[in-house]
Amino acid sequence: MGLPAPAGFAPLNAVVFGRPGCPLRLLLVPIALFVYVPVALAGPSIPVRQVVPPDAPLAGVRSVRVGSMTGFKGHQLGDDFAAAMKNPNRGDVATTGPSVGQAMLSGMSFGFAGQTANGDAGNATSHQVVLNDGITMDVVKLVTSGGDAVFSGSAEYTSNDVNYTDTKSVTENGVTYDKTVLCVRRDVTVNYTWALTSAKGAVLLSDQQSLPTADSACDSAVPSLPMGDSLAAGAIDGVAVALANRLAPHIHEYRIDLAGGKAVKDAIKLQEDGDLVGAACMLNTAFATKADATVAYDLAGMLEGLGDLDGAIAWDTKSAGIKGSKYIDTALKRLNARKVQLAAFEKAYGAKYTIGAFDFATCK
Repeated sequence: MGLPAPAGFAPLNAVVFGRPGCPLRLLLVPIALFVYVPVALAGPSIPVRQVVPPDAPLAGVRSVRVGSMTGFKGHQLGDDFAAAMKNPNRGDVATTGPSVGQAMLSGMSFGFAGQTANGDAGNATSHQVVLNDGITMDVVKLVTSGGDAVFSGSAEYTSNDVNYTDTKSVTENGVTYDKTVLCVRRDVTVNYTWALTSAKGAVLLSDQQSLPTADSACDSAVPSLPMGDSLAAGAIDGVAVALANRLAPHIHEYRIDLAGGKAVKDAIKLQEDGDLVGAACMLNTAFATKADATVAYDLAGMLEGLGDLDGAIAWDTKSAGIKGSKYIDTALKRLNARKVQLAAFEKAYGAKYTIGAFDFATCK
């Protein structure tokens, strides 16, 4: 079928700048979080922005207050957590640094009319889909007093220097030789704990985590090696957003990969122009003429982009029945996971998914 390989998540454990040893630096980043790694797509795709619930939504928790935040950067972590909770565009979390959501393009919400919001960093001819599907982030609010639950935590760090030697090439009086120099690697580990407790003091959620980081320098660069508190501060950058996403809904961006190709090129052109309804109608007509797995797969993608999850599942299943593909399996897994998310969202917050089945009878 020529279906494209999907983009996905990948763990990022360390980034090495140059070779180990002086005067280049080795920077280890926290390994407990994940970063979204865009993968080059072999075909067209539909960029989507949607609200997703936390992994374990807490029924009855509709408001959260920041309580005691102690230890290293405790006050700042509390402020950052509050800012993250109030950010209506809080998105997926990078390993360190700002949330991916901080840089997401803004778009207009819309209903089931096939309109889209312009803008997508990956494909200038695509339009980002922002569905008005009844699933919103404001189901859990930050409050300054009272609240259904209280978020509290503490952090501390340890710093340890390791001395070692390395060689570097130097030239003196026209003679080049290898010189042995002293180097220092500064290992820092940030340990933080947090808890979400009910208004009555019962622990609803809690966790503890260690975030290792390190930096190194050699010879004359050793005095400029960042101090432990500076490295520790970098290690916890982005933690507040990750914690907010553990407790409340956030925005997730992803791509619906399309197969593309001669059989669907006209429909893809409509999709790239933002007309998902027209594309879905065209593909439905094409499939009625010839039962083609690629047409069915891309029709499933259009329906997913329009919010018709059951319709997308039905057409992906139909495509797999003609010719199976691991990309169809990936799409089905994503769609079924979204349905599980929506069920959890409704159970915890009472918010219902408002988009129904696409009506092909409306096609002209």
